[in-house]
Amino acid sequence: MAGPSQVQLSALKALFGSVPDPILLSLERLLGDSGPSMTLVRDMVGEERADRGLRDLVFGPLSPLFQPRERGPSFPQRLGVSLWSALKTCEPQLVADAVEQTRYHHADDATPPVLDDLCVRAARMLREGQAPVRAGDGAMADDLAAYFDLAPLARTALPRLSDWLGRVSEERSATLRIALKDASALMSDGAPRLLELFMLHLPGPQLILRIISVGTERANDRYLDASELAGFGRRLLDDVENRIEHVRTFAPNGAVAVARGLGEDVSGACTVLSEFERSVELTRDGPWGLRVTAARRKLAANVESRLRDLEGAMGQALPMQKVRLAGRMTRAAPNLDRDPDAGAVGYAQGLFALLEATRASAQVGGYGALHAQVSKRLRERLADYADDVVLAINAGEVSDEARARAYLELAAELLEHADDAKGAQLVRRRAAAAGAPQPSKVA
Repeated sequence: MAGPSQVQLSALKALFGSVPDPILLSLERLLGDSGPSMTLVRDMVGEERADRGLRDLVFGPLSPLFQPRERGPSFPQRLGVSLWSALKTCEPQLVADAVEQTRYHHADDATPPVLDDLCVRAARMLREGQAPVRAGDGAMADDLAAYFDLAPLARTALPRLSDWLGRVSEERSATLRIALKDASALMSDGAPRLLELFMLHLPGPQLILRIISVGTERANDRYLDASELAGFGRRLLDDVENRIEHVRTFAPNGAVAVARGLGEDVSGACTVLSEFERSVELTRDGPWGLRVTAARRKLAANVESRLRDLEGAMGQALPMQKVRLAGRMTRAAPNLDRDPDAGAVGYAQGLFALLEATRASAQVGGYGALHAQVSKRLRERLADYADDVVLAINAGEVSDEARARAYLELAAELLEHADDAKGAQLVRRRAAAAGAPQPSKVA
């Protein structure tokens, strides 16, 4: 069977150059067992993968800059791709040297100088207009060029990030201060730019506060907010306040995934606030100290407001009614005469999902006591409700057994959210066994 034509190969090469990395990797795997007719195509995919690997190695310290970010510097991915293509065209020998010197490169090996040479050349191309930057993007080109100028310094410093996150010796803190000083010597805003690159490579953005603390010998919030490093703290606090606003405006509607995302907002806000308190000398009436205190108060208040809505929401989703026992004596019992209200059920599911999602951060978030109390009361009420429904089914007192079982399943689901998986399992087992016994047939 004939292989692809030259026109088809050219089209495939252009296609492979534009697809995302995960798709390219999948293609490489799919073509791994293909026959001889696909050798050229398989080789093209392999070459594209190798080329991207080299590009990521050369641009290493800056690679995350070409990914979307809500806050902080970022550049279009197309710009990184175009710049790499321009380097291959204008500096073929440097690129060839990079290919050769990284062929057997290991992560622990010393960085070949040619990688830094390519970054310096990229900065020059951006400034001189040799890189394919769209009209009107000159400011963007200059901004990116400054980061490429810092790439050699960042490449040397990045492996030391872990040294600056734990217990830091005077020698290690001095190393960081020297790196920041060297960055400032390169350009007036070199230190904050270098810290931006550090931030991109940290497990969490809030950890940049720990690096800043080491580099400034634990400066207080007044000093930092008046310095060139003010943007880091402000951005983190802006993010915390946005997360708290999400909690305040949350409208439960049965979207469990949304509630879990809100739980991540709460957890993320707690993590950032704790890092401020750990890494920065917060003054009581300082610019960051005031915001941290207010954020903690608002976060706890907004979550507690949602927690207090839970029992009412449960009562709407699992309705009760008064039944007469004798004389004036009454008791509350499940109302199984109407189908579950979809809106009430969705509202309860959303709030109960939020209850589950905020459990892990309850203590550090300042709402631990209320969370524990509400969870306990809900578990007790749900268990009692399920007992009553099962008894009603067994006694043959329900007009629609399928409807009663639907209420039982909802009770089991809510029990799971309230941290009682065993209780939910028990409810489901009892529901499966429930039902009025059928009279035996006598021959």
